[in-house]
Amino acid sequence: MKTEETPPSAEQTGGFNISEVAIKHPVTTIMMVLALLVTGLLSYRQLPVELYPDVSFPVVSISTTYPGASAAEIETLVTKPLEDAVSGINGIDEVSSTSSTGRSTVVLQFLMSKEIKDAANEVREKVDLIRQRLPLDADDPIIARLDPAAAPVQYYALSGDTSLATLTEMARDDIKPQFQKIGGVAEVNLLGGQEREVQILLDAARLKQYRLSPAGISSRLQQENLDFPSGNLETGRSVITLRTVNAYKTAAEIAETPIAIQGGKVLLLQDVAQVIDGFKTLSSQSFWNGKPAVVLSIGKQSGTNTVEMAHAVSHQADIIRETLPKGIALDLSFDTAQFVEESKEASMEELIIGSVLAIIVIFFFLRTLRGTLIAAVAIPISIISTYTFMNMMGFSLNMMSLMALALVVGILVDDAVVDLENIFRHIEMGEKPFQAAINATNEIGLAVMATTLSIVAVFAPVGFMGGMIGSFFKQFGLTVSV
Repeated sequence: MKTEETPPSAEQTGGFNISEVAIKHPVTTIMMVLALLVTGLLSYRQLPVELYPDVSFPVVSISTTYPGASAAEIETLVTKPLEDAVSGINGIDEVSSTSSTGRSTVVLQFLMSKEIKDAANEVREKVDLIRQRLPLDADDPIIARLDPAAAPVQYYALSGDTSLATLTEMARDDIKPQFQKIGGVAEVNLLGGQEREVQILLDAARLKQYRLSPAGISSRLQQENLDFPSGNLETGRSVITLRTVNAYKTAAEIAETPIAIQGGKVLLLQDVAQVIDGFKTLSSQSFWNGKPAVVLSIGKQSGTNTVEMAHAVSHQADIIRETLPKGIALDLSFDTAQFVEESKEASMEELIIGSVLAIIVIFFFLRTLRGTLIAAVAIPISIISTYTFMNMMGFSLNMMSLMALALVVGILVDDAVVDLENIFRHIEMGEKPFQAAINATNEIGLAVMATTLSIVAVFAPVGFMGGMIGSFFKQFGLTVSV
């Protein structure tokens, strides 16, 4: 008669077996699982929903506008001094620049180990030091970080039965401030608006007659259009600050600017030019339902939940619509948050379908409802528990993390199926279910652990890859491993 030896228990060998401890202490095991489920569900509610992982690219750009300057002048007077000023910053990987008519762009690419906020601050300090060396007529350099997360989330179109100038004024003075006060909104930009502009059309014949030049007219206007402090006036008990206020307020005041000519005579600007209170030339124009419109683009702050911010902005838009005059409409023309929500729902749907199909396959082979339910429990417990780790690490529900969860659905039940099959084998050998569970798990515990750790060994390094691609795949690799 041939008999099989029963494997020794963990207590007999003096070792520790997590499966045996869990079997012998079911109440403790159930409470631990419930704790994991509760913390996971709470973490799930706190996870932000994004389309892609929040990756900061270590790129800083310096944009400078110098109206009227040629590309060669831009290169010599603007681009080269800026490059020399920032080239000594620690951590720069590559510097590239573009000089075109009226505009200079310098792009600094830093090493991935460089904190992008520190890099931007260092660039700003270096540029401030050499600002006086740049041409006086050049605009102040604009320093910006390359942040994909700062892209506009929503676009609203303001249209109606009124002029484009009126719509622009309404969007700039009334609607834009209401959107900017919402938490998480970084900036609100106007597109397709018509801005007011005072245009001065010089008469070439008159200028030649009075021997005046456009540069002289421009210099005279700058001298007149000034507001500056004029000192203090002491009255014994108090000190009054004085200011000279001489800035233009209307186009009529500009037209009456005195211009000195030869012979000691004085002319008015309107004698040699036509002053028009008009609008800037439209460089771009927006239409909504065939009507000219002003578009407000809403950008979010870095690290802000896209969906929550979009919902807050939509709620504020509903309030604004109630205050708009009759015939004026504020319509949502594009919403990135809606696409993000649809992507998340589609990913979660695929995750659920995959889990259900895995359970069906298990039932087809095991042909026992109890065993199938035991194996199926591993799927929600493992996935929901992972949300706790994702929340602790600052991850979000995005395309990469949800793809990781969907990928491991089949892997999650592998160990359970192997363990269940071995337990059934021991029961068929005549052992009681309780002892069969202990003996079966002791028998294959090391093999199951090796299988699980081999998966971790494959995907964990993906979460620690370097470079820009590594930052993008960090959430994928670590989510699979957990």
